[in-house]
Amino acid sequence: MRYAGILCVFLVLFSCEHPLEPTQPTIISVAVSPSSAQVLVSENLQFNVSVEGTGDFDSMVAWYVNGMAGGGTEYGTINPEGLYTAPETVPIGAQAIVQVVSITDITKLDSAIVTIYSNINSVTITPQPDSIFVGYEKQFTAMVHGNGEVPTDVVWYVNGVEGGIEKYGFIDQYGYYTAPDTVPLLLNEPRIPDPNYQYGWIWRQDTVVVTAASTTDPQKQASAQFFIYSGIQAMGIKPIINWVVKNDTIQFNPVFYVFYGDPVNTSVRWFIGDGLPGHPYIEGGNEELGTISKDGFYKAPAVWPPPPVYGACVAVISAVDYNRRSGYCFAFN
Repeated sequence: MRYAGILCVFLVLFSCEHPLEPTQPTIISVAVSPSSAQVLVSENLQFNVSVEGTGDFDSMVAWYVNGMAGGGTEYGTINPEGLYTAPETVPIGAQAIVQVVSITDITKLDSAIVTIYSNINSVTITPQPDSIFVGYEKQFTAMVHGNGEVPTDVVWYVNGVEGGIEKYGFIDQYGYYTAPDTVPLLLNEPRIPDPNYQYGWIWRQDTVVVTAASTTDPQKQASAQFFIYSGIQAMGIKPIINWVVKNDTIQFNPVFYVFYGDPVNTSVRWFIGDGLPGHPYIEGGNEELGTISKDGFYKAPAVWPPPPVYGACVAVISAVDYNRRSGYCFAFN
């Protein structure tokens, strides 16, 4: 009995000097449901969150969409209660990530993947031309097909650029296309050709692609591919001369060979060269080889150049189609 009394006194004293500390609140886990879902554009989806912990923990959380608090217009928004609203258009990748994070312990979080879709099935575009003349205009029409009533707005592109660019032509918001002023070729920069092209050397013509993409679902789109056509089948030069004398003057004229009834832009560029391998042709010529005006008026040099130059070459190129050109050489007499 004596030892029992001592033990009771010890326990009472210890409990007074060392009171039990309350348990610290701890967040154990955060879970969101559903973990994945599909939602139509502009529609709502309710997410629920479960927060587990110990002690008197705070269960408040913050919601994010693709890393942005509360989301945004591109991937959708979410309110403090977890109500997600899909964007008005299907975003790139057609998915958004909804994330919920504990405010007390930001290391405790969970996320869900949302797939965003539309009721649009396809887009078609008419007409489907093979070619369009340089500088000409063409009306394209896009039809959006889907289940029930679908948004019919589209965005127009030319070779991947909204509204187009100078090289491939321009298109307005109504599908009204204006072809470029020159035939687009597979070149970074236009280069002046060797007039000896008649031996088989030409540049590949580039393709123009007009695309209509659904504004609501940009992945639903249709295209029309075609070439820009100058109407020029071939070119020549007249007159044909064999030689010139010093200070001689000659009026050269371009000759156009066209398909019957095709309209032709007769703008040209004139060049003079010496015909030697690797030597460039000079637009407008120079004093050494003779000069030529924009209208083809050539004036021979007053002094002949030294060997190995014994003559000059005249070349003409269509200003709207660099694959249409002609040229020949003549002697200095």
